[in-house]
Amino acid sequence: MASLATSQRVIQGHRLALLAALLLALAVPAVRAHAPHDTVIELAVSPTFAQDQTLFASVVLSDRRLFARSTDGGRSWHQYGHAFLASNVEQFAFSPDFAITGIALVATFGNGIWRTTDHGDTWDAASFGLADLRVSGISLSPVFDIDGIALASTEMGVFRSTDGGQTWTAASTGLAETSITALAFAPAGAPRLTAFAAGKTVHRSDDGGLNWTALATFADTTETLSVSPGFGADATLAIGFGRFGKGVRYSTDGGGFWQPSNTGLADLRVNELALTTDGTLFAATHDHVYRAAALGGTWTEFETGLEELSDLTTIHYTEVVPGPDFATDGMVFLGSYEGIYRSDTAGADWTQQDLYHQRLNRQVAFSPDYARDGLIYFQNLGGGVHLYRDTQPKASVGKQGGLVPGAGPGAGLGTPATRSKPVAPAATTPWKALSTGMTSLWASTMGISNTYARDRTVFAGYTKLYKSSDAGQTWTVLTTPLSAGSNTTRSLTLSPDFSTDGTALLGSDQLGMFRTTSKGLGWSKVTGGLPSTFSPEQFAISPTYAADGTMFVCTRTTTLWRSTDGGDTWLNTVNGLPGPWARTIALSPQFATDGEAFIGLRGEGLFRTVDGGDTWTDANAGLPAGVNNVVGSVVVSPDYATDRTVYACTLDDGVFRSTDAGASWVPVNAGLPGDACFNMAISPAFTTDRTLVVSTYDWAWISRNAGQNWSRLPGYIRVNERHPTVFLSDDDWVPKGGSQNLGGDFLVAESSGSQQTFEFFGKSITWYANLGDDAGIADVFLDADAPVSVDLYAPTTQNQVAVFTRNFDQPGWHQIVVSVTGTKHPASLGVSIRSDGFSRIF
Repeated sequence: MASLATSQRVIQGHRLALLAALLLALAVPAVRAHAPHDTVIELAVSPTFAQDQTLFASVVLSDRRLFARSTDGGRSWHQYGHAFLASNVEQFAFSPDFAITGIALVATFGNGIWRTTDHGDTWDAASFGLADLRVSGISLSPVFDIDGIALASTEMGVFRSTDGGQTWTAASTGLAETSITALAFAPAGAPRLTAFAAGKTVHRSDDGGLNWTALATFADTTETLSVSPGFGADATLAIGFGRFGKGVRYSTDGGGFWQPSNTGLADLRVNELALTTDGTLFAATHDHVYRAAALGGTWTEFETGLEELSDLTTIHYTEVVPGPDFATDGMVFLGSYEGIYRSDTAGADWTQQDLYHQRLNRQVAFSPDYARDGLIYFQNLGGGVHLYRDTQPKASVGKQGGLVPGAGPGAGLGTPATRSKPVAPAATTPWKALSTGMTSLWASTMGISNTYARDRTVFAGYTKLYKSSDAGQTWTVLTTPLSAGSNTTRSLTLSPDFSTDGTALLGSDQLGMFRTTSKGLGWSKVTGGLPSTFSPEQFAISPTYAADGTMFVCTRTTTLWRSTDGGDTWLNTVNGLPGPWARTIALSPQFATDGEAFIGLRGEGLFRTVDGGDTWTDANAGLPAGVNNVVGSVVVSPDYATDRTVYACTLDDGVFRSTDAGASWVPVNAGLPGDACFNMAISPAFTTDRTLVVSTYDWAWISRNAGQNWSRLPGYIRVNERHPTVFLSDDDWVPKGGSQNLGGDFLVAESSGSQQTFEFFGKSITWYANLGDDAGIADVFLDADAPVSVDLYAPTTQNQVAVFTRNFDQPGWHQIVVSVTGTKHPASLGVSIRSDGFSRIF
């Protein structure tokens, strides 16, 4: 069972360190690649795992919380936004027959309880009767599918449900305290419907939570509680005190007498305890993972295969969750700041799971010359900038801005490569990774010059701000006020006349906003009445900025500010806006004459102005209940004066369209997946091509008929050597800086037998490497095929060359292994293998 109260405490530590989590060092530790990933807050395994292979997790991705689900035993994960994520997730609870019923509940600290009946596809609020929505834990009766009994712990005591978690009543009779932080039913086989609830005092109920008896009181608050799977026979349970550093205590008489179990436990900050079906115990502490053969026995660290700990947090391991058949299969999962791990050897060794969310594109932007060049830029999370060439609506594309297909395997080699058998031609793809020169592949901001067709200028960034003058082929890091610290670039907007006025606005997650009038070469702090420090969410600059000097900035805490003198002075313009957190803003193309704009507020929905921002009115008619919490992006038709069309991209309910200037809305989601809409872009030629693109947490989707129907863009992921499922056989693989390589580095090895292994799902795989005059020969193993020898020798250095490609009839799971042979071409001066990652097509 996952921790019942750990999340509340873990969130406090992680929320402060989370943005810094993405500033990961480029160094590659021995055996493992140190990869960007999502921070795991809560983790749960289905009790019917053998049938459904399902895991749920709550993760934090930079500035957003996500619900993550795996249905293949953790091999792959899909992540979703949802309304219940407005507050911290504390615990998931599966029904005992989850594979059949599909029922699970989730407790959140501030947003109550939510319930799914379709295995996690959809969730509905289930908090009726709760007097406190700050729910720290939830537990279901071992015969829940028969009696429908569930318990929830809050700061106002325990609440009980008898209808499967849909409605709740107070159940605190006998509790010695109101603030309950840990809660659990005893598993099936207990003599009565036994449950435990704890704060500083451990309580027991033998009637399913109707009445409680205080058993023992401690000086510190219980933060994790685990009941033995064999409680009916051994009457055993254990508690941990988390950040209080008091280690573990356990009872073998059903909670009456408690004794410490800390021998060998060097780190007493126990965040999670787990008692398994064979009596083995696991403890996840701030810095370590421990295993003991039995309570009262000696704890031993079990950390083989885990990444080196990041220095960006003090709390690393948050969850340890054995599988329901641990006694026979030794399966256990670990949640951490560094991601999710799985062990099938009772913790003797760990394998990192692929919680690396490159299907999410945080930013989407059409080329201003899209009608001619068909180019769409994406910022792939963890994969840098990608360029998509859309050829469908166009008869031809000019040379400028065209996407040159990647060269085939061995292209550009000075001499023929030595191979044991032919390599399939490179799979055609409209995608190209554009991150040469970038040393960070995370993404949050992007801007394109208004004269892109001529100057090819693009900006992108996250922890650093990069500029490209060749349409993204190469990037140069800019010096900004954020460069010296750990602040992230949260927002960036270019003036509509950027090519002539050189103006852009840059927002920090902590330090406020900055302005350049020199195309990014110099930046100054924008003050003029603004708060000294704040977090800009999004900027909007008037289409006629050169004449009216109008700018807007949405903020997290002070809503909306407006300047009419080019950013020198600012006015807090909130008349009619009820909430403090403004997330998105879009201006009418005719803003100078009609004064119209739309703004999305967290928790309040959409609002419209017709007087340039002086006053705002509600524009939520037709948006579904709950959508007010999750409006994430708004775009306005370029022909708004005539068609009055606006689109709203919502985090939980898809895309909505208004054709009456926001007076009413209808959903336009045909073909879209059920997961969250993250960002939206509208074609600059929308009047004629009717094209929109939406990024969700599962790829990007395009509509060519104004949103009536959507189809998924082809899937493409380019990964470098820091991807969590690129496994290194030894520490002979050394990272080397390379400005012409993906993410600014590559791996080099010379020792015969050193290997890289990459497990992937797709219909094509390509390995990239650097060619050179001292390069050797590598063997490439694909699944059970015979090895293919690839000679990387070339008289001159060539970077990011696609040296091996294989296509498959259908998408599926595969494994590619690159092995150093220690041999070379006769003309080569060495045997080095310089690897620069892989790409896969879905």
